[in-house]
Amino acid sequence: MGSNSKRNQIYRAFREVGRAVATVQLLRFISDPSLRRRVTAATNKVESFNNFTDWLAFCNGGVIAENDPAEQEKAVKLTSLLANCVIFHTDPGPHEHRAELQAEGWQFTGEDLTAICRPWPESHPTNISPPV
Repeated sequence: MGSNSKRNQIYRAFREVGRAVATVQLLRFISDPSLRRRVTAATNKVESFNNFTDWLAFCNGGVIAENDPAEQEKAVKLTSLLANCVIFHTDPGPHEHRAELQAEGWQFTGEDLTAICRPWPESHPTNISPPV
């Protein structure tokens, strides 16, 4: 089964089963608007996190210079850990302020909360020009 030879009948059978499963999932995605919204929301969260880890990557411009897969995996995991630590450290503040403002009667939309609760700036400190 480990062989991906086109002549191997088991390989061909599993390939066709995989294609059928992928087709069913694609048809579900196309026909279900709520599934598309959930997938898009999840994708946006992941992309936002990846952009943040790129923003945090400070050594060598974020380029992993090693060709060793173990070293590459370690670099990615450590950058993700750093990102999670920064988010954990900075996240409670905006939520506490939001709760205080809501207690005072302020109303927030989803877009407002996204802007308030973003735990990182949009531009990297090296890209910000100093005040004149």
